[in-house]
Amino acid sequence: MQNHIKNIVGKISKGTYFDSHLIINQLYHDASSTEDYINYCAGKNIENAHSSLSKIIKSLPEVETVIIDKKEALSYSFNIHNKLSNCKLYKRL
Repeated sequence: MQNHIKNIVGKISKGTYFDSHLIINQLYHDASSTEDYINYCAGKNIENAHSSLSKIIKSLPEVETVIIDKKEALSYSFNIHNKLSNCKLYKRL
């Protein structure tokens, strides 16, 4: 999954803010990563699977977690189920 996530992040312009929903949606909809995404999430609680994907995003050296008032900043966007919800906000370095 890390390679797929690195490829997605690599397409984001430097200095651009993005959220974990964007990455998860790309993993699901991109033909090159859909099967790996489904296998990664199989047998897991979807929230736990997505939380662990966020940890992968956060661990990349080209990504910075946005911090506001000593807390991780949140974005409000559509999740994989097409429902609005909060998620972590990142910046591409």
